Amino acid sequence: MRTEEDLSVGVDRGESITLMGPNVLSDDSCRVAHWTDLAVELAAPVTGFQRSPPRGLRPALRDLLRSMNCY
Repeated sequence: MRTEEDLSVGVDRGESITLMGPNVLSDDSCRVAHWTDLAVELAAPVTGFQRSPPRGLRPALRDLLRSMNCY
């Protein structure tokens, strides 16, 4: 676990970058249906939000969010 001091001075503790990789479920996992349902549930309000900002603001928001969503 990183300490406040590690973060402030940028200490490289040698952790693998794969620790931050996405979680991938196998097709035969018993949890696939559950996670799929949650993804659909999350996507519904996002669709409404996409229409709510003024049209001129959408490209700037899209670029900002795209940079925040990468790791």
